[in-house]
This record gives sequence, structure tokens and C-alpha cells, in this order.
Amino acid sequence: MNIVHPSDLQPILTGDPRARRAFVQELTPIVHGHVRRALFRRRARAHRRDVRQDVEDMVQEVFAVLFAEDGKCLRTWSPARGSSFASFVGLVAERHVGAILRSGRRSPWTDDAADPAELEAWLEPGPAPEAHHAQGQLARAVLERVARELSPRGQTFLRVLFLEEKPVNDATSQFGVSADVVYAWRTRIVKRARRIGQRLETNFVHAVRFREVANKKGGNGKENAMIGLSRELAAQLEAWPAQLRASVEGISAEEARLAAPNHGLSVVEHAWHLADLEEEAFAVRMARMLEEDFPHLPDFDGDHEAKVRRYRERDLDTALTRFAAARSANLRRLERVRPDEWARAAVQDGVGSLTLADLVCRMLDHDRSHAAELLERLASLGRTPTPALIEMAGAAPPTPCAA
Repeated sequence: MNIVHPSDLQPILTGDPRARRAFVQELTPIVHGHVRRALFRRRARAHRRDVRQDVEDMVQEVFAVLFAEDGKCLRTWSPARGSSFASFVGLVAERHVGAILRSGRRSPWTDDAADPAELEAWLEPGPAPEAHHAQGQLARAVLERVARELSPRGQTFLRVLFLEEKPVNDATSQFGVSADVVYAWRTRIVKRARRIGQRLETNFVHAVRFREVANKKGGNGKENAMIGLSRELAAQLEAWPAQLRASVEGISAEEARLAAPNHGLSVVEHAWHLADLEEEAFAVRMARMLEEDFPHLPDFDGDHEAKVRRYRERDLDTALTRFAAARSANLRRLERVRPDEWARAAVQDGVGSLTLADLVCRMLDHDRSHAAELLERLASLGRTPTPALIEMAGAAPPTPCAA
């Protein structure tokens, strides 16, 4: 679906189901990329919570905004204003995310019912010593995450109800509230712990279980070392540099340096940002998390570095080569990570607390954000995107990265 004039929107605005499905399918990678980018740019305003869990919900909300009131928002687009339709949709997505975070209406949990026993389930160690150690780290990670995302009052309820294990009647007397209020707090805490625990458990516990199987069989190859993050995640991280190079193959130096609409990055700026971030941020963070106890990690301001380092004047091929080499080195280091080391934690500016497993998932999130932006950028240059780029921009996260 190629939308270059407002008249091209008529089948969508008139409610043609096939046109709407094609519209959503084509624009989902673009909306997804802009929502992720906007969330990560504003993550400090989101009280340092893991904003990835909101991406899918916000993508759906963006489409709701586009279709609301008989497509009122879509009808405002005009190519005479200088933006392509894809750029216009991306701008709507970023503004919607900004409006949500400014309003403060996002809540880190929902109030639907959950079984309180599920929180204690994260504290039950497995029978093997290595599993016992990893599950102990998992429990601490879950509790730390829950406590960080609660208000001071919520943290008090967490301590009284789960750490001190006081009954509800004692809590009602201590806080001077009804039993309904105490049960509501318990449900919120359990719900949040369940969501955090389900995501982290794949990285921590499954890695230990597969390592135990490998030890029994005498195997210690690459597949077993990386399986804590899943073969799918490792394969996608490994494939992206080559997919990136294939996506921009044949593009001229002039095209690579052309500025993108709405202050977006040019193709060469994308490549150099990926290369420098891989070398100076992801590699350094990985090393420090493995070598130091709970280090403080600075953020990497990509937009600032693109200007200071004058990425647009640099050579595209050099950036692609450096990115591929840096990604390969990082993956080789991950192959040597022990199961218990996936829980190594740090505090990063603008993000908050995160584990090594989280960091690797963030690498894939970052790859996908750039894939979505490059998809849009190449389309504006009249280039046909590769199937691999389209898939990378719109693929759902594998299990270890799911919110």
C-alpha cells in the first residue's frame, strides 16, 4: 500500500476491511519503532520502570487514535506540509507517547486479581545447588524490581505482608485501613511480581537447567552457553549486522548522508550510531556488569554524539564493518557467561536497575528500533526494503525479551 496522496486513504476511511488490514500490517513496524524510540527517550519520566512492557499496548492505542472519529487524525495529513505519510504516522506515535507520559496515566500494574501464593513461588529454590543459587538471585531480583516500582506506601505493604509475613488483620490495624485496602495492595504487588518473575525466570532458571543437562551429557558448546537467552535471540543478534549491510547495499554516498525528515537520522548516522553504541556502551556495560558488583553505568546520548562526531560526514562501509566486528566480539563474550551471571545487576542512567539478561534484550530492542526507522528512511529514498529488514522491524520479541 503506497500512500502518496490523501485520496489514497479513502478505502481506509470508508471502512474497507481489506484496506484497513493492509494498512495496519504495513504501518505496524513503523509505529512500533517510533513508539519504542519515544519511550526510551523519555524513560526517565516514566519513573525508571521497564518501558518495554507498554510498547505493544501503545502501538494499538496509536492505531486507535488514527482511526478515531471517522479518521479525523488521518484526514489532517497533507503532503504539501513536507512530510511523507509514514513520517506523519511516526510523528503521531511519538506525540501520543509523550502525551501519555506527561499525563501520568500509565500505572505499573493493573488491579485484576492474582493468586498471592505466586509471589512466594519465586522464592522456592530448586533441588540442585546451582539451581538453588540462581533461584535465590531470581527471588532477590524480583523483589528488588517490585520494590523499586512501588510507592513508599506500597513498599511498606510489601515489607509487612511478604517479608514480615504478617496476616491481613495485623496489617489493617497497623495501617488503619480496611481489609479490602490491604487485599487490594496484596493483589497489586503479586500481579507485578508475577509479570517480572515470568520474564526473568526464562533467563535465570532455564539457563541453569540447560547447563545441568549439558554437564550430564558432557557437552559445553556454544548452543548450551547461549541457551539461557534462547537460540532465537542469539541468532537475531548475530544476524542483524549482515542484514543491515544487505539493506543498504547499492545506496550512494550522497543518499546515505541525506538528512531524514523530521530530524531523523540519515543512513550513515544510523550505521555509526550502531557501531559506537556496540563498542562504547553495550561492550563496556557488559564487561563492567561481569567484573563489578552493581556498577553505575552512564547513558549513551546517541543524538548528541551524532552531531559532535559528525557521523554524516563519515564513510558508511567503515561503520558497517566496525558494527559487525563489535557485535561479534560481544556475542563471543556472551558465550562464556555462566548461568548464575545472567543475574548480575547494575544501575544505568535513565533506565534504573537492570540485569545482564535485561541488557542483552535491550540490544535486540535497539536493533529493532533502528530497523523500523531504516525501513521508513529507505522507503523515502525510493528503495525497496529487504524482506529481512521488514521482518526485523516488525517481529515480535522472543520469549526472553517479552514484557
